[in-house]
Amino acid sequence: MASSRKPGQTYEDYVVEFSRHTGGKDKTDFAALGNPMPHYWFRDNLVRKEDKALAFGYSFLGVRLDCAQCHKHPFDQWSKQDFESFTQFFSRIKTGQAPDATA
Repeated sequence: MASSRKPGQTYEDYVVEFSRHTGGKDKTDFAALGNPMPHYWFRDNLVRKEDKALAFGYSFLGVRLDCAQCHKHPFDQWSKQDFESFTQFFSRIKTGQAPDATA
């Protein structure tokens, strides 16, 4: 069974530890962990909803949506309207620790 948590570490402690890497002003060095690929990994450089939609489409749907940002490509099924609707799903997704979370 795979696990990124340290032996005896609660899930809450695990989340607090990894949230320090993406939090506000007190970010810690992610590379210093020594664990090259923890399961709590994500890309926090995708800020715009359009970038998130492009990355999700390529990674999980296996489609490139770049052309659909501006126009409907003649050989593609995705239109500009499809892309705009798809990106709305990603408009509320944020990274970091919730403001009301206790650390």
